[in-house]
Amino acid sequence: MSLHLLVIGGGSIGMRHARVAATLGAEVAMVTARLDIDGLRFASLDAAAIFAADVVVIANETGKHHGTLTSVLARWPSAKLLIEKPLFAEPLALPLTMTMTTKAYVGYCLRFHPAVQALVERTAQRRLFSIQATVGQHLSMWRPDRDYRSTYSARAGEGGALRDLSHELDLVQLVGARWRRVAALLGQVTDLEVACDDVASLLLQTERCPNVVVHLDLVDRSPRRSLVVHAEDMTIEADLIAHTLTIDGQIEQLEVPRDALFERQLQAVVDGDERWLCRLGSAVDVLHLIAAAERAAGASTWEQRAT
Repeated sequence: MSLHLLVIGGGSIGMRHARVAATLGAEVAMVTARLDIDGLRFASLDAAAIFAADVVVIANETGKHHGTLTSVLARWPSAKLLIEKPLFAEPLALPLTMTMTTKAYVGYCLRFHPAVQALVERTAQRRLFSIQATVGQHLSMWRPDRDYRSTYSARAGEGGALRDLSHELDLVQLVGARWRRVAALLGQVTDLEVACDDVASLLLQTERCPNVVVHLDLVDRSPRRSLVVHAEDMTIEADLIAHTLTIDGQIEQLEVPRDALFERQLQAVVDGDERWLCRLGSAVDVLHLIAAAERAAGASTWEQRAT
């Protein structure tokens, strides 16, 4: 891979993107205030403007994504963009400088898990009866070297179960198509010292599936992440912790190295292979689903998708 890649954000996810890009042979630069970065580092976007980036990865705090995206488009209008999930903290209009030729994607890398891809392909032509998506891990286990209370994941409007674990909201729409209506229970209901929702349960309908249940939490001390689909003549489960695919009780073990999903996602961005990449429209759908779930929970009612 011969390209120049700029990573904005020096947190754990930004460092991971930088490591993966370097492993694939890219020349990597980072925009971060951290001083303990090996390699090329810029303290600001203005300083980084001299770097001829082919790909820009936006991996700073979610609440900064919109402003960062606007700045990136002004400095690297021809670069391909990968924006960490969720796209923004809330539904916002895309920058006016974005055009039909802008190649921008959102980092829902679980789309590149072989179990997810097999599940999507196996159910694509089948009638769907129900989807169950479950994910949970105690927040203190996410970044063991940091006090979870100091991370953006613990802050309202940026972290929380709905936003930090929004992979599942993307996956149920990848399988079942766009959401139609949603009801939800969510909030800060445990003893975690956070200012955001730590447990969220959603019931929704999508264009292809009449019954979808999504459970997201920051408190599970036995990490789990699974996607189960009951379809015509088939029950299929993707376990994204054990890396297994189970079809009608028959289990297949898959090999998924630690950084494989990030590598496959980045390679797809570079190659322009959009089959499994999350495009902006799908990422915006997730934002509207998050906002609708919050409204539904607050009003104890169903929220319909706007036409």
